Amino acid sequence: MYKIQISPIAQNHIEWFILWYRSAFLNLYDDTGLWDAEIIIKDQYIKWADLLRTSLYNTIKNSLSREKILGYSYNSTENIYQVTTSLGSRRLFLSYKEIQESKTRIITHIEILRRTK
Repeated sequence: MYKIQISPIAQNHIEWFILWYRSAFLNLYDDTGLWDAEIIIKDQYIKWADLLRTSLYNTIKNSLSREKILGYSYNSTENIYQVTTSLGSRRLFLSYKEIQESKTRIITHIEILRRTK
């Protein structure tokens, strides 16, 4: 199994996405006049954002820690691999470098997109 590391740039992108997700719903349900229900709704979105963060990290680890990864593309000039995987209704596009000697994959970039029909 490979060890997975996430670069600060990719880490920041994940955290930015989670904050955006959380704040979008918190703003949507701010001052709605729903009183106690508003607090319950906001708390639920905070929990969902936390669950989404955990699921993102688990999906990344599960996708890239395997010995063999199928369906990747390789940019030989930059020594970067790219692979895509799904997370519910989202699609993750992961760019990573591989260090064979230490069996480590370093996520250099991540894109998180919502799939449309």
